[in-house]
Amino acid sequence: WVIATPMVVISYLYKKREVIELVEIKQRFGFLYQGFQKEYFYWEACVIVRKLAVACCVVFLVVLERSVQGFITMGCLMTAYHVHERVKPYSKLELNRLEGRSIMVSLITIYCGSYFLSENLSPSSKVILLILLIFANIYFFLTLIVNIGQHLPHYLRKKHPQTYNRVVRICPMFRHQGWTRTGKFKRVTKTLVDSQMEFQEHRLEWKREALSK
Repeated sequence: WVIATPMVVISYLYKKREVIELVEIKQRFGFLYQGFQKEYFYWEACVIVRKLAVACCVVFLVVLERSVQGFITMGCLMTAYHVHERVKPYSKLELNRLEGRSIMVSLITIYCGSYFLSENLSPSSKVILLILLIFANIYFFLTLIVNIGQHLPHYLRKKHPQTYNRVVRICPMFRHQGWTRTGKFKRVTKTLVDSQMEFQEHRLEWKREALSK
């Protein structure tokens, strides 16, 4: 069911790919492809295949040596990372970065884990691997928290304005964080509009001069 259900849904979406933006399709299956670029609506199936491949390597390759098992698993993750960096299927840059970093953290975890359980390593080497493993996971966790904090004000203001107003009363800095990007966007837009209006004025002057001659 873990494999068949998403594959059946993705095949259905492929048949309906021309009308995938319809409200009725989004209400039923939007959770599978929202956040991806339109041409990569099927990417959730690719993510499931990647996770399934890693799980199969961990479960079914247990008869092999840990190092061999680890290298095969790392090969799957490196392939997934390379494809992700070439395709960049998410519609937002932040999501592409987070997905790439999550794959890299998985790579570091598998690499450290495959050697951490080895009996040939010295205790000091195991401590270094453990520190690297902890640091990589903490780094990704903090990156995730920062990204959530950057987008949470805008989400609450748009979807839950009452909750947003309550939070602003408690923490005024929350409002500043939420409006920073909007303010920059307004300033850039105003500059572009002013430049266009100035260009139109010069164009009218050139036409008047040409007609007068």
